[in-house]
Amino acid sequence: SKMAAEDPEQVTFSPSLEERMDDLFHAWVGGKTQRWGNAREAQNLLGEMKNLCSLREAAENVRHAGIQLTEADIPQRLQHCLAHRSRNLDEAMRKIDSMIGLGGVKRFLRELAQRIRLGEGDRAPGNFIFSGPPGTGKTTVARQLGELLGLLEVLKRRTNNVTECRAPDLLNGPVQLN
Repeated sequence: SKMAAEDPEQVTFSPSLEERMDDLFHAWVGGKTQRWGNAREAQNLLGEMKNLCSLREAAENVRHAGIQLTEADIPQRLQHCLAHRSRNLDEAMRKIDSMIGLGGVKRFLRELAQRIRLGEGDRAPGNFIFSGPPGTGKTTVARQLGELLGLLEVLKRRTNNVTECRAPDLLNGPVQLN
């Protein structure tokens, strides 16, 4: 917000985006917005959003005085950061239960959460690889797992604990983490 206010192009946020900025930044940087100091990354995001806004307004044949950013100007790779965050474990489990099908996955996530809450087994459950054809819910489940592990305080960050890569990427050396 501070960078936008100081921007020479009069950048503002739409009211709906303004309401969601805390959730967006919490998901993006892991809730460490008060001491997070990567100004270059924030500046790059602001520049990317301004470009997306210009393209959107040109396509819509709309022009405002200055630049008003909306949810549509969030880059695709960060759109998931606008998703509603569960405020507690019960809400996260309800979100998991609302997914269609995936009975075995839901059972696994419930059992994992229960073992962690009871202190059974390892507090760091390891790495997970989700494989299968497109459209089967792999990314959605991975993000829910990240949120669940964050709420259980296994992970430092509640959201955005998912690194997406293709299977060949795993064979070609280290995968760059988000």
